[in-house]
Amino acid sequence: PLSIALDTMADAPLDTAPFIQKEFDDGIAVSYNKRDLLTYAVGIGCSDLRFVYEHDFDFQAFPTYPVVLAFKGTDQDVVDFPSEAMQETTSLPPLSGICTVL
Repeated sequence: PLSIALDTMADAPLDTAPFIQKEFDDGIAVSYNKRDLLTYAVGIGCSDLRFVYEHDFDFQAFPTYPVVLAFKGTDQDVVDFPSEAMQETTSLPPLSGICTVL
């Protein structure tokens, strides 16, 4: 079944630019703190001190951390999935053979 869905998608390319453009133009409010950065880095199994030790001289966010900002928005606690921030901004392109249930 998965290979059929992929074959169908390969035959009919979808222009996703209108969906991407809309999302980035509108923007969403997000926030994070050191705890969020540390929890993310440890959660993905990182052991590099610049990502998991806040007193490291070169402390920084793991490069893929910004991906989760759309999930959490400005919440500082555990959020439901899909989060309120996601529900406010998510616009999914139509994917043939794929059913999305929210």
